[in-house]
Amino acid sequence: MKTLVETAREQHTLTHLEVINQIGIDWLNSNKMVFESGVIFINEMLPEDKYPEEFKLLAYDKRFWNWYKNEWYFAQKSWLEKAKTFTNLPQKMAYELYIKHIHFRCVLSMKLNDSFDQFIGLLKPKI
Repeated sequence: MKTLVETAREQHTLTHLEVINQIGIDWLNSNKMVFESGVIFINEMLPEDKYPEEFKLLAYDKRFWNWYKNEWYFAQKSWLEKAKTFTNLPQKMAYELYIKHIHFRCVLSMKLNDSFDQFIGLLKPKI
């Protein structure tokens, strides 16, 4: 029997594969997008020019990246639900819509900022 973590990891992977197939990119470029978006998000929350040490700590923190990838998964899942309404959409257009949706959900969203505040609150006793 699979553990909860194994089941979640499998669901994340299947969702990720479905998205990259629909938008026509490979696994490596998709992971690069997650990383670049995460760095942009960190810079939005803790500008590197103002908080260089904090920026670096968060950029190298495995817990941050686990949290961020989880948020990305939920953004992908949301995009897939919306993508079901697209019929015969060219991959290039699907890719552009995906980038806009993910950027909003993972960088600009106030909901994500609230989630980030909760995440940081969990880290504070450990820092």
